[in-house]
Amino acid sequence: KVIANPSDSLSVMRVINTPPRGIGKTTVDRAAALGTERGMPLFEAFKLAIERGVLPPHKGQSFINLIGRYGSKLQAFPLNKGDNNPLNPPLLRGTKGVVPCQIHELAKELLEESGYIKMWENEKTEEAEARIENLHELISAMRDFEKGRESVSLADFLDHVALISDIDAYEDEHNKVTLMTLHAAKGLEFPVVFMVGMEEGLFPHSRSVNGDNDDELEEERRLCYVGMTRAMKKLFLFGARERTIYGESRFQGQSRFIDEINPNYVEIIGPAEQSGVRSSGFGAESHKSQEDWKEPRVIYDDPAENDPWKIGMKIKHPSFGIGIIKAKEGVGEDAKLTIMFQSMGPKKLIAKYVSLPEA
Repeated sequence: KVIANPSDSLSVMRVINTPPRGIGKTTVDRAAALGTERGMPLFEAFKLAIERGVLPPHKGQSFINLIGRYGSKLQAFPLNKGDNNPLNPPLLRGTKGVVPCQIHELAKELLEESGYIKMWENEKTEEAEARIENLHELISAMRDFEKGRESVSLADFLDHVALISDIDAYEDEHNKVTLMTLHAAKGLEFPVVFMVGMEEGLFPHSRSVNGDNDDELEEERRLCYVGMTRAMKKLFLFGARERTIYGESRFQGQSRFIDEINPNYVEIIGPAEQSGVRSSGFGAESHKSQEDWKEPRVIYDDPAENDPWKIGMKIKHPSFGIGIIKAKEGVGEDAKLTIMFQSMGPKKLIAKYVSLPEA
């Protein structure tokens, strides 16, 4: 908000010393007093206070430079008049202008340069981890907002967020969904529960999966149990095959916690393009989706008679499970296979690392 509108004094007050920059309450009060006297917003008052010597340069100059630099990149507001004005960020003096960047890229850069994300990483608390995840989601939301739009400004995104916030603030006591973390759900019960993000690397978190501490994985398993047992009548578990995390698309595998549920109590209801297992009270029944009946799209196939790998063939991988060969380059065990896995999506693998499923 400050980059898009430096005149928003309330937003300036919230971020001017976060992360800590050595700008205390006394410094802010002196700048605010000058702003009140001159009838100007807090950001402009800080610049004037430094220019007039009311405040030493180290008290806020780095913050002013940071906002000025990113504001110029986004062309959110003009620099001070005069190319050599000392209040202009040094990196921009003598330049003819800055080519505007995508807002999600600039936001990632700002989080790193400002030290804000580093501040939370150093805390190493549960709250800090949640804050970092929220920042990643913010970047993803910006990138999603940019998709399909030729020109997007920071102001456009902020207006979009404000509109969503207004909708979220609407209260309907009779028809509503309660959003909460699994920790906050302890001790509560609901007729219907929806758990989202049931993917490897998300729940359980990649740190638990790839780390050496089994206790962390067990703690997440207990937390998953807590979430599942909040449901009195129905429990819905959701996962995404592909998810945008910190502005990057990643293929996600199904959470191991779903695999650990007795299949007799699980009914797979989607997605429609995948084959799966639909379970009833009398046992599991295999069913095929439309994808199984489609003719495979041949990108390249070699007619070598002794080559066991054919387009449309089902294969098995020790980590990714069962998949279908969609494309092939080369022959024999060194062939490059493009394989569509049910849980992981498309992967390109060398043939010698996969095998034919047992009959």
